[in-house]
Amino acid sequence: CDSEEILYESIANFTQIFTREDYVLNPYSLFILASYSFNKSKEARLAIIETFISCFNQQKINLKVLAQHYATLIDANYAPLARFIECLTQVKNSSDLNNSALLQLIGLILKAVKIPEKLPTNFKKLFELYYELIAQYHTPLDQDTKAILQAWQTQFPTLKSVIQKILKQ
Repeated sequence: CDSEEILYESIANFTQIFTREDYVLNPYSLFILASYSFNKSKEARLAIIETFISCFNQQKINLKVLAQHYATLIDANYAPLARFIECLTQVKNSSDLNNSALLQLIGLILKAVKIPEKLPTNFKKLFELYYELIAQYHTPLDQDTKAILQAWQTQFPTLKSVIQKILKQ
């Protein structure tokens, strides 16, 4: 066994507790899920993806709390954003319930993240994923979300095309 395999097994066993019906995901467990979504180990992220799929299907994740944890990690430049976006992308289309949870989660993250002076690397991919989900489900945006998106568009012209597509939905 190599260290990657041991890490995956330990994270998978640990996060499997989160998927039990009798386990209540508290803010601390949600922070663990959020931080593992940025983990360098692909195997560790795979365990998180499996956990998200199960927990989203059980509707046991407080999306507002999870979004706030993600916003905190993104604001702090915790780790490469591509790892987190890969997790979300892998969860996408596993079920309508998961897609609905992802759509809500990304919307909440975009509202919670502080607009930085420099666009984080790969952040545009988060907007693209959000657009794909909105287009798939023809989801109308509330006024707060529209205002946040317009603020992002004003700060970062590179996001203009994807944000305009989102706003047209």
